[in-house]
This record gives sequence, structure tokens and C-alpha cells, in this order.
Amino acid sequence: MVWFRIQEFGHTVIINVLPSLDLERSDIARVVEFLIRRRTETRVVVNLSLVQYIGSTFLDRLIIAKKKLAAANGRFVLCGCNPVVEEILRVTKLDGFFEIDDPAAH
Repeated sequence: MVWFRIQEFGHTVIINVLPSLDLERSDIARVVEFLIRRRTETRVVVNLSLVQYIGSTFLDRLIIAKKKLAAANGRFVLCGCNPVVEEILRVTKLDGFFEIDDPAAH
């Protein structure tokens, strides 16, 4: 099942997370590992604009992906978070852990 679509712009890779009934089984950390092996200086932006909700398993995989990318001197950014996802990040105190880009603020 396809749960993401990738766009590349220079050293920035955007992972557009698609709505999926089985998002919890997706492994974003493995996708980030692949990107790290493929290039240096990677900036990964995870676009969550089509996602209504994220659960603990997907959050755990986002954390792992960010740590792996940071170890490779890359940047990991979340964007397109709806109010429900923002609240989940706030309640879990991950809003301070992740770099979150709000396109509406630009």
C-alpha cells in the first residue's frame, strides 16, 4: 500500500504522507534511512496536510526518523499539521522536539 509520495528540490526531499487506513504500519524511518544512504546533506520535510490523525506508532517512527537524520547531519521538518495533529504533538510534548513549519506563517 502506498502511503507517501516523494518530491525532490535540490537537497530537500518532501515526503507527502497520503491518507491511509493503515498509516500506523508505514515505516517512515526506513524511507529516511534510504534517503540518507542515497545522498548527503538531506533536509526532509514531512507534509502531514492530508493526514487527519497520527497514533503512537507513527509518532514513534517519526522520532526514530528524526534521530537518524540528525545523526547524518540532516534536518527533519514537519509541516501541514492540522489542529488535531498539532494537539497530539503538544500533549506528547513533541512540539518542542520536532521542527514544525507553518506555511501560513510565511
